[in-house]
Amino acid sequence: MLKRWLFYLFSLAGAIAFYGAYTKYISFYILAAVLLLPLFSLLISLPAMVRMRVEYSMLGGEVVRGDEARLEVKLRQRWIYTLPEAMLRYSDTNITLTKEIRQKTSYIGTDSCVSIPIDTSHVGCRLLVIEKIRIYDYLGLFFRSVKPPADRRITVMPIPETPEPMPTLPAGETAGSAVKPKPGGGFSEDHDLRPYREGDPMNLVHWKLSSKHDELIVRESLVLDKGNIRLIFSIPEKADELDSVFGQIDYLANIFIARMEPLYMWCLKRSTNKNKKDDECDTAVITDRQEYIRYLSRLLAAPEHAANDNPKAAPEKVRKIDWSYHVVPNLTPRNESGKAADR
Repeated sequence: MLKRWLFYLFSLAGAIAFYGAYTKYISFYILAAVLLLPLFSLLISLPAMVRMRVEYSMLGGEVVRGDEARLEVKLRQRWIYTLPEAMLRYSDTNITLTKEIRQKTSYIGTDSCVSIPIDTSHVGCRLLVIEKIRIYDYLGLFFRSVKPPADRRITVMPIPETPEPMPTLPAGETAGSAVKPKPGGGFSEDHDLRPYREGDPMNLVHWKLSSKHDELIVRESLVLDKGNIRLIFSIPEKADELDSVFGQIDYLANIFIARMEPLYMWCLKRSTNKNKKDDECDTAVITDRQEYIRYLSRLLAAPEHAANDNPKAAPEKVRKIDWSYHVVPNLTPRNESGKAADR
């Protein structure tokens, strides 16, 4: 914009000099045209500048690392003339990585739709901020600022990565150690008899046995407790380590979700208690894919990097752990098939 004003002022100085040196009417007309040109440009551009609306296409909250992702920003106007020039400045930052440099990019053009590419090269939460939108007149001397849309957060999900070495997964030793009531009731080979409690459905009453007692007896369905399975991890501050840790977590979590086994996720984080040297942990019980995605999105959007990566530092919040695995970064070189290459 500064260059255009300098060019205009240089043209105006030339018109004034020509008017002083040449006394015929043509010099006056040229000077008048140069003086009125910015006002004329503003007048014919003002309706389009005022009626401009900014919209952006809805983009899913999660994308897989490496996939192409773009945010479409549309500049809509309701005017007969073409769109004046627009300037859009935005930033795309992975807020999970504390040392990533904030990247800012500006776009200047007359297109009605601006496609903003999103960097998905690393796992994390991408914060996309449209900082400034300006609509210029046709000469580019005046502008009107447009309120930018709200910030967008997009979670870049990991690519499954096989842990090296691959841990021995539980094959039944975590199940059968205890039984518990079946959620929602229903048919089950195992059941327990207990007195009727208020709120129990009447179809669970064992009428034959209740007739022999002075109270109602209920047949409660039982299922085997699959045990407590735990994954311990922390959020690294380096991009490669972050990709490796969450890639292994995604691989193991998908196995347990497919087996319909509840999975305890323990994320070590820095303790808020100054007098306590050990780390605390952010826990969640994952039973399906949607819960897993929500949990990872929450962790990556507000990362709390642990002071150390010691799994023994986490407090025992679960009564009994039958199987656990501590996920650490695995930066071993890999071949094209994805397996660890020989060193």
